Amino acid sequence: MFILSVLKDTIQIQPYDFHKHKFDALTDEINRIYANKVIKDVGLCICLFEIISVSEELVHYGDGASYMKVTFRLVVFRPFIGEIIEGTVSSNTFEGVKVTLGYFDDILIPTHNDDEWKFDHKTQVWVRLWDSQIPDLYMYMDKNTTIKFRVIDEKFSDISTKFPPPKRTGAVVGQKAPMPSSSLPLDDMIVGNNRGEDTQNVKTDTTTYAPTGGKLVPYELIGSIAEVGLGLTLWKWE
Repeated sequence: MFILSVLKDTIQIQPYDFHKHKFDALTDEINRIYANKVIKDVGLCICLFEIISVSEELVHYGDGASYMKVTFRLVVFRPFIGEIIEGTVSSNTFEGVKVTLGYFDDILIPTHNDDEWKFDHKTQVWVRLWDSQIPDLYMYMDKNTTIKFRVIDEKFSDISTKFPPPKRTGAVVGQKAPMPSSSLPLDDMIVGNNRGEDTQNVKTDTTTYAPTGGKLVPYELIGSIAEVGLGLTLWKWE
């Protein structure tokens, strides 16, 4: 379910972090940049595992920050295809049953192209036929119930948009935010009002939608319960 991935990046340390030990400052900055972020074809980054190597510090003319080329290893959430995972039913949608792990919500068990699924309009939940020999016995996918499923596919989507990054500790409102690695162009990184407008109060819809009308997510797992032993844990298989 969790893997270790090696990445390389140029990490910037601001002057107000110089009081920290170098590796502590790098750890904080790497976690700030990567934690809870999805990297395409890599997975959901959880946290820094270890720093492998660090180059000499470099300070650019007119910039008080220091820059270091860092090779590091991250803890990444990326289950392998075929892995069985236990989660919780979070909702029932038009596409199927949504499952959450608590720290990851974009899991879908699709119900299309499967005659054993049926939507109960009275309870607004999906139900699955228990046995083809008993046509009226269905199992309800109630919200907040525990479910076991097998990962059968994964989808990465590019939903990159331009919007101001989160403010950093030490940044001054009205000034441009420090440029973190792997970030947007400097003109798009505004913390406060330096263009004659209050960018903190501007609300922009940066949501990207899929062709079906649902919200497009950067990383989604596709699951299945179409085999013995899978499904809600309260079901008793014999």
